[in-house]
Amino acid sequence: MIQLKQTLKADRPIHDVFRYTCDFENVEMWAARLEAQGVVLHAMHPGWTDTPGVSSSLPSFCKITKKILRTPEEGADTIACLAASKEAVDSSGLFWLDRQPRTTHVFPGTGESQEDRRQLWSKLEDLSGWSEDKEGADG
Repeated sequence: MIQLKQTLKADRPIHDVFRYTCDFENVEMWAARLEAQGVVLHAMHPGWTDTPGVSSSLPSFCKITKKILRTPEEGADTIACLAASKEAVDSSGLFWLDRQPRTTHVFPGTGESQEDRRQLWSKLEDLSGWSEDKEGADG
């Protein structure tokens, strides 16, 4: 089983780990790799939500958009819906926003190449110490 704590090596800044593991477009790759273990994987975005993280990291943005930012409850709607959804269990590797699967590539030519995916997966294996080969033998 992949555990996030395995990726948190003392010599790696946390933002480097998340930069590689949390890109929405890579959920498809993770889902395909973990399908054989019965893992269902999705990514979701809460929309722009009025949280302490948004207000502290983007104070000007938060001030300007305050009236249109979602409440934390509204931001949690999609993940709560996914937790109870049969559709979410019957599929894997989707990116969700506002209770709907969405594309991860809005503009043509912005998707990653197969070589980019291969390099990313290799980096994730290096950072976490996990690999499909080890999982098959140990899991």
